[in-house]
Amino acid sequence: MRLRRLHVAVELRSGATIDLPERSARHAAQVLRMRAGDEAIGFDGQGRQFRIRLVSSTRHGVRAEVIEEVSPLPESPLQITLAHGLSRREKMDWVMQKATELGVARIVPVITERSVVRLDSARADKRLAHWEAVIAHACEQSGRAVLPLVSHPIRLGDFLAERNRDDAGIVLDPDSPTRLADIDLSPVILTLLVGPEGGLTRDEAEAAQSNGFIAAALGPRTLRTETAALTGLALAQARWGDL
Repeated sequence: MRLRRLHVAVELRSGATIDLPERSARHAAQVLRMRAGDEAIGFDGQGRQFRIRLVSSTRHGVRAEVIEEVSPLPESPLQITLAHGLSRREKMDWVMQKATELGVARIVPVITERSVVRLDSARADKRLAHWEAVIAHACEQSGRAVLPLVSHPIRLGDFLAERNRDDAGIVLDPDSPTRLADIDLSPVILTLLVGPEGGLTRDEAEAAQSNGFIAAALGPRTLRTETAALTGLALAQARWGDL
């Protein structure tokens, strides 16, 4: 029987008894309906995972015994950073979830000229915590033991200036004559840049190319931003990763 999975953001070691963090405890008790004696796979988000057994589950918290370490699924050999134009909440949640399932290593929400969402510092902090929870749930579902990193929203110009230009980069551009599937690369590290609703402006796409990105289209049809991001990730993983 396949054991249920829990992200447990505390140090895990065989033989220890731990108090599950609040989110993990709530998920175990209220969503998964786990009780004392039930087992699960607990993973720390950094690549280690263990078989755990619940010792107690009360309104005061959930305790678990760490039984033994188990081998995690390997991560993709392709380290992908998805730089995605900041979009509406439901679209960003969808992208965060599915990008995690597709093996992305890092997600950077970028603020572009056509981004319709504007976040002040307090709202950005809350949104970041929400995204981290979405990513943790996606790792629980997909079997990953490593949580992708997610950053605070950053302006596109600042992101381009900070990026290592030695790493491969692809910017999705529906007007490009080059298809992503035809690009001649053998990357180990790749950044995929995708615009928000409405796409990147011509100036933004050209700025990305000036910073070493290759412009590429996905095909003859116009895709929604979330569809484009996931299609690009899937193609990249199929060509250079582990799909």
